[in-house]
Amino acid sequence: MRRPPQRRHNHVVIVIGGGIGGMAAAASLAPHGPVTVMDRGRRLGGRMASRTLRTGPWAGHVVDLGAAYLTVRRPEFAQVAEGWQNRGLLRPWTDTLAVADADGLTGTTTGPMRFVAPDGLRSLVEDLALHLPPNVNVRTAIAAVGVMSREHGWRVLHGRVDSSHATVTQARTVAMCLPGPQAARLLPDGPTGLFSAAMSQRYDPVLSLVAQWPTRVWDAFAATFVNGDQVLASIADDGDRRGDGAAVLVAHSTPELAAAHLAEPDRALEPMVASVRRILRIAEEPIVAQVKRWSYARAPQGPAGDADARFTLDPRGIGLAGDAFSANPRIEAAWASGRELGMALAMHL
Repeated sequence: MRRPPQRRHNHVVIVIGGGIGGMAAAASLAPHGPVTVMDRGRRLGGRMASRTLRTGPWAGHVVDLGAAYLTVRRPEFAQVAEGWQNRGLLRPWTDTLAVADADGLTGTTTGPMRFVAPDGLRSLVEDLALHLPPNVNVRTAIAAVGVMSREHGWRVLHGRVDSSHATVTQARTVAMCLPGPQAARLLPDGPTGLFSAAMSQRYDPVLSLVAQWPTRVWDAFAATFVNGDQVLASIADDGDRRGDGAAVLVAHSTPELAAAHLAEPDRALEPMVASVRRILRIAEEPIVAQVKRWSYARAPQGPAGDADARFTLDPRGIGLAGDAFSANPRIEAAWASGRELGMALAMHL
């Protein structure tokens, strides 16, 4: 239980969420005064999560556990992506993905170029944070636990994730750049419209499997969508994605499997490994395999969102951004939504 909060009267702008949307919102708000970004993770990235393998034959290899890649459609995001490419942080990967069913690979499909990051997609978020103006204070391992209205702004209750101590910061405006269900938990007396918009968002859970083999024992492919399998939704060759040839596969579960194993994700390890081996015709067991849980991993694609990035804004100076507002949820949509929310809140300031 947290101790009674101490009050701080810093009239700042607060961004809750350290993913790509939060960085975009902070960049839009920075010209208008001090900004504090809070994220409960120990590193930035949000659902663009990457991890360095610590054990196994490919220890030291970086894997993307969350988003698999990014695409570029909007001119304004293309400028950001071009900067990353020029500095070696982003590279084209493939425009051709495999298609599979529960019994194996069945063909290929082409589409837009997919881009990947040599150091993991998290590195792109960290790069955006590195280039924010000096008046932006980015704080990790800080959990926002409540957002309450006051006469001229907002009170944000927050504290370190490893501490029971809590602090209240007075905020002029608040940009919430995180999945709607998480945002709703912070709004006990928040605006009705904003709370309803947050509660209406439905994010699918996903379990991410990382499996290592001593050598590559599967036919070449970049990544594959899996149709009709009760266990897996996709598999990516992370050695191909990273460009180092590591014998590492990353598989994402179906939402149904994830929902059934959120409390004990390790119990999904055996069926996920079995599905990977069956679909890719791999005879050997992996040397090392691990499962990571994502409770709010993917905003479902559907007619609820608009084709362009949108957000929800309350006239009192608080808003919610995220790729769930788009009919095509993806990294680019999250960036654009955070950017547009920041611009709208700047007008409020």
